Amino acid sequence: MLSLLGASGSLFHTAAGVAYGDLIIDGQRETWAIRSRQFRNWLRKRYFEEIGDALSSAALTAALDLLEAKAQFDAPERQIRVRTH
Repeated sequence: MLSLLGASGSLFHTAAGVAYGDLIIDGQRETWAIRSRQFRNWLRKRYFEEIGDALSSAALTAALDLLEAKAQFDAPERQIRVRTH
């Protein structure tokens, strides 16, 4: 699963311990919480693009758990700022 994140982005966490992924989507950087619906849907889509099959619920949960742990323990701490248009 980590290979699906690959060149598409990177992980980090906030001081409060919330895990995030920075993703490059359509040429621009987007930052989504690992546990957000957007991130789950993006991961499902990337899995289908790479593997050609649907991602099971169990595999999705395991992948999110792993990515969250990697973001919290192996990735840098950063501040998050909410930008509105």
